[in-house]
Amino acid sequence: SEVPSEMEFKYQWQAKYRLSQPFEFGLQGFGEMGKWNHWASADERIHKVGPAVFGKLPLGGKQAIKYNAAWLLGTSSAAPDHTFRMQAEYEF
Repeated sequence: SEVPSEMEFKYQWQAKYRLSQPFEFGLQGFGEMGKWNHWASADERIHKVGPAVFGKLPLGGKQAIKYNAAWLLGTSSAAPDHTFRMQAEYEF
């Protein structure tokens, strides 16, 4: 039989400034606290934060490509020193 997975507490946030629709800049942060009802010790938690870029490139009609990318720095001992993340969406 399958062992039920335990619920974990993870978070993410972002703040951005709209320079123009195709290009915005700001910050993103991500973290993992451990189990939902029993957080990991402080030295096992993962926290990352760093600069990010965001944008939406219209393709005509209702079509567009939305993107964001960030260079995240580990701010806790359990986090990797550097993480690059990016995401792209095609709207139609």
